[in-house]
This record gives sequence, C-alpha cells and structure tokens, in this order.
Amino acid sequence: MEILIVEDDIAAYENLKNILEEIDPSIQITGHTESVTQTISWLSNNLSPDLICMDTKELKRFLDKFLMHQSAKRSLPVSLDKYPDKMLIPFNHKLIPVDISEISYFYVSNGITRAVLKDNTGFHFMKALDAIYSLLNPSLFFRANKQFIVAKDSVKNLTIWFDNRLLITLDTEVPERLYVSKNRAALFKKWLTEG
Repeated sequence: MEILIVEDDIAAYENLKNILEEIDPSIQITGHTESVTQTISWLSNNLSPDLICMDTKELKRFLDKFLMHQSAKRSLPVSLDKYPDKMLIPFNHKLIPVDISEISYFYVSNGITRAVLKDNTGFHFMKALDAIYSLLNPSLFFRANKQFIVAKDSVKNLTIWFDNRLLITLDTEVPERLYVSKNRAALFKKWLTEG
C-alpha cells in the first residue's frame, strides 16, 4: 500500500511513519507534504497513493483547494485521524466523506468502478477493485468475484446455485446476478459466519 502523509510537524510525521511501517512492512510512504498547497502540487505530479493520512483540521481546506484544481474524476480514500471508518468519494464534483458502514458493495462494469450505498446511491471510482479491496477491512468486505466486493452486513440471503456456486442477495439492488464461484464458496460461507 502506498501512502502520502500530510503533516507539518516533523516529529509527528516520523512517529506516524514508524507506526505505519511497524503495522505492515509492505506499506510504502511515497510522499510527505506539509501543507494543502504542497499536497495538491504533489498529487498533480505523482501517481495517486492508495491512502492519504491528513489531520482533520486540514481536510476542508484540502477538499476546497483540490476541487478547484481537479475535476474530481478520481476518488482518493483518505484516512481521517478522528474518523478512521470513512472514505472520500466523489459526488456532484465534490469529495465527500462517507461512513464505510454505509457502503453495500463495489462493482465494476465496462472499466467503471462504482461504490453503492445502502440507499442505492452510486458513486464512481477511478480505482480498480483490487486497489479498493486492499484498503478495506477484510472482516467486513469480501471480493465475491471479478466484478463485486460486498459488505458483510448487506448480505441478505444465499442460494446454492448450479455447479455449487452461491447466488447472493443483498439488501440493495445490484445491476446483475451476484455469484460466488464454487472455488470461493466455502471461504465466503466461513467469512460470513465469522464474528
């Protein structure tokens, strides 16, 4: 996972960097900026990180300035230090924080990835499902197949289908039938029943 840290206090930056690297040695700190202006410049000149860690007091300023420079065609998952269970997603040319618990599923079709909330509101993402899945808590979300990531609390019903595939019914509408292959069916059932 590639992370950009926005922090003007060098000691706080070093502390956060060390904590992240201890949690997961595969984490790469790909950038460090100290201000909103530096962050926007960094994002304009580098590939998007998987995650941006930023102080909540800077978030509104960042969003306002970022949206003036970008069309918000891409989404950036952002860790909010006081609200770690939120993800920023684009809506009406703005990036808004959404509770992870409100997401029912992620879906990709024709190269377009969408996040769909429990109220069936949909948001476009510019990241592939693999990149999104790497940012999610695996106890709460499952990669059902090549097109879907589903939230555990959105699964309403399971039906054993032909060839031992599972047909999943969610508590929200899906654009097509949602199957788990027979190779992943046992893993899905175990994931669904684990606390």
